[in-house]
Amino acid sequence: GSVRLQDGAEAEDTCRVGIALVKNDDVSQTTWLLPMQTLTGADSAIDLSGIESADVAVNDVLLYVAGKGDNTKGVVFDAEIEYKSVTASQVPSKHMTANPVAVEGNLSYDAAGNAMTDAHNVFKTAMATNNAGNESLLYVYQATGTYDLRRMDFAGWAEPGFWYTMPNAFNSVGAVWQNKFYSNPPAFGYSGFLFTAPAAGTLSIGGAYARSSTAEAGDDGASIGQAGEYARWNLYRVSGTTFTELCGDAVPVNSMKGFAEVSGTQNIDVAAGERIFLRYDCSAAWKVACLTPSFQFVATPVDEFGGWEVSGDITEAEYALACSPTQGVHHWYNAYGSINEYYLMEHGDNGYVGSDAFSTVGIDGNVFTASASSAVMKAYKTVGSGTAVFTGNATVNQFLDDGTELAIYKRAYADGGWGEPELLVEESMSNAKMYAEFQENVEVHNGDVLIAVIRYLGEQGDSFMTSVTCNLHVALTVEQEGTEVDGIGESVQTLSSDVYFTEQGKNGWFYAYGTPDNYVLMEYGFGIVNYARWSGPEWNNAVESGKQLPSAYSGALCIYVADRAGTFVAKGAATLLKTDGEEGVTAAVYHNGESVWTHDYAADETDAQMLDLSLDVQKGDVIQFYVINKTGLTVAYATEFSFNFAYALRSTSEDVAAPETLASYLSAKGSYAEYIGIAGNTEKQDPVTIGTGSDDSGNKKCGSELSTDILPIAAVLLLVAGATAVIRVRVNGRKKDE
Repeated sequence: GSVRLQDGAEAEDTCRVGIALVKNDDVSQTTWLLPMQTLTGADSAIDLSGIESADVAVNDVLLYVAGKGDNTKGVVFDAEIEYKSVTASQVPSKHMTANPVAVEGNLSYDAAGNAMTDAHNVFKTAMATNNAGNESLLYVYQATGTYDLRRMDFAGWAEPGFWYTMPNAFNSVGAVWQNKFYSNPPAFGYSGFLFTAPAAGTLSIGGAYARSSTAEAGDDGASIGQAGEYARWNLYRVSGTTFTELCGDAVPVNSMKGFAEVSGTQNIDVAAGERIFLRYDCSAAWKVACLTPSFQFVATPVDEFGGWEVSGDITEAEYALACSPTQGVHHWYNAYGSINEYYLMEHGDNGYVGSDAFSTVGIDGNVFTASASSAVMKAYKTVGSGTAVFTGNATVNQFLDDGTELAIYKRAYADGGWGEPELLVEESMSNAKMYAEFQENVEVHNGDVLIAVIRYLGEQGDSFMTSVTCNLHVALTVEQEGTEVDGIGESVQTLSSDVYFTEQGKNGWFYAYGTPDNYVLMEYGFGIVNYARWSGPEWNNAVESGKQLPSAYSGALCIYVADRAGTFVAKGAATLLKTDGEEGVTAAVYHNGESVWTHDYAADETDAQMLDLSLDVQKGDVIQFYVINKTGLTVAYATEFSFNFAYALRSTSEDVAAPETLASYLSAKGSYAEYIGIAGNTEKQDPVTIGTGSDDSGNKKCGSELSTDILPIAAVLLLVAGATAVIRVRVNGRKKDE
């Protein structure tokens, strides 16, 4: 290749360039392949083809060097490196190690303290992080009195800098504009930088800090030097809610000081995923200081192997063979579930996806997204018998408190089916070890499957996920040809989480109010809310997608009718979302009237209770998911409960009930009147009178009559007049003033 001055360089522009080889990451063993020399003028270039080859080993570092000249311009190294021969047992470490480099000279800050710069705006550019994705360096704020660090929000004005601020509707203090810091500790909180170590290693803080006597005095009006006025920074090691102070210093006035001058800022040992917080603190809102830190991280090699290369012979292109957008290409398949029960994924807009009651998981290329309830996996199916070399590595893509597991299994194929999984490799990853790799030589026969499983070890729930980059490759040496068999040992019937439909009896599901032995099917439509749902006649008694709402006096039920004999399985959780009563609720699952699961929830009990049911059923069996408010001194009108589960009816029976006959297996009442026990009552009922006279017992009456053979009185509405008025009512077709 070649090296030349950047585009736009003029005849008088220069830059010194060179190429150095550092042996074993030791700068004392430096060889100059291209000695430092000066490039001059717009058209000058150095041909690099004359550089002789050099012997290199693991951890040797090749440096392209650009040094300062007169009228310095940047340079372009248009070069390629070619390995003439490679020793297979040697591979590069995952993270290149290096020594921190100090940026010296030409530092300045403007009189208003707006920004600190160097001659080539290295610092200014470094401060332009966008707070997106999972970068190691983020702008954050810490609310006063909390131990929670949150990302700042971008609030506009790309020029002359970037503004990040607390999401606070009435005060934007706690911000960074270029490298100009504000905070408001008495009321709101602190601004700062958060560095997350991508691997184990050491961290040094470079750069400088200063403030100007002409900068804003702050909302307290105190000028620099007045009593109580201050600005400072502190460095913390953060672990959960524990903040351990490492060092700190006051920000000097009208002079600059380097972070490296403060003891405790250099060569800080950090574990993978560990966080270091640089916090700005000042005595009042809008009190400004310039902080320009450079976070220089030096990684410690994580493993013997790393990068794309394992054993020195696997390229990125070879790894990519496992990432086809079609199941079965190159004999690779994508699945989810568990190693004992897994299902093939479907291909969607974002790669392959699968779902259970709790979460949607997936594989997109070589990125695996797993949850605590569903692992994700790639399976390689062998065609022929021989020796397979199964190679791979995995890197956790974000910091997580809970661990992630990479496991490799083999399932042997024989007699038309697959045997029990045989564990070959198991590697745990965590915030202290975010990388794992393996290489296994495995004897295989035609139809055997090799399965890589990524599993998240956190708590079960829809918000607990992990993302892992996983590279896999199988090199199969076929010694005996074979014929491809169908499948990879996957389960043929997956669990379904679809339990809510807008038609009674759809896929066997019905929706009702009442109790398990006394219930009425609900009506679908608009009730007390502005959207359609299944509703009963009582206030807020309903079934919606994902939740059941019992009323003050009636429960809510989701009912499943089996259309054939088999095994009904349901896995998931039952959770009280909210209630306005004090007594709590009772939730239960009934099979043909017998309770098979129940739990009494206190009013403030929001922890999910796990469901794991396996019921032998016959055609027409009824399974009810039921919730009701407990009775007591208070009445609940706004309870919401979630049976969040996935289910399947596993059966080989050919005796299947027609969908239109499923309702005949229910014992539902025909009306609300029948449900409360007054339908068909022909016995004469004495009227309830309200009038101005008295009955035989001397009770005062009020004028009109309400007959109890129409409906029970569910409530009495009382109107208390706040002023003298005439209330006009219509009783039995007549108007009266009372």
